[in-house]
Amino acid sequence: MDKRVRLVPLVIMVALVLLATGHPSNAFAASRTALEFFARTPHGDASCAIYDGYGGLAEAFCESYRPGRESKATVNAQGKVSICTSHNPRTDNCGLGNAGVNTPTFGYGHRITVGRFRCAVLHNGVMCTVISSGKGFLFNPNRAVQVGAASKQRTT
Repeated sequence: MDKRVRLVPLVIMVALVLLATGHPSNAFAASRTALEFFARTPHGDASCAIYDGYGGLAEAFCESYRPGRESKATVNAQGKVSICTSHNPRTDNCGLGNAGVNTPTFGYGHRITVGRFRCAVLHNGVMCTVISSGKGFLFNPNRAVQVGAASKQRTT
């Protein structure tokens, strides 16, 4: 049998998968349960993570530490946003974590999808939302705001 004839069913199957998912990375994103990343924006870098089912967590967050200021924004699967800013980082008021070794860095224009969450690196920061509702936050090291009419809890 001609090799080209044997490849036709495989090519058709791959094409159908790509059409169904819209993009090859979407199939991977649906099966992924966690991703930590750094985001590089003109306003400064942020450390972010999306967890959906990993360790029982369902949230996306971004955080930043600068001398004299730490901040963190979180959105859960229901669209509840929490924003924390502290000018006394020695007390670790915002509960910042530490991204792991080999954490990727993404720049402007990069979108990350994990389960129910999507984060996009924009010029003015990182926007993370619950895909179904659009509720979430826009974060950069200087400020964080809710987007999509999310319910918000603020701590300082």
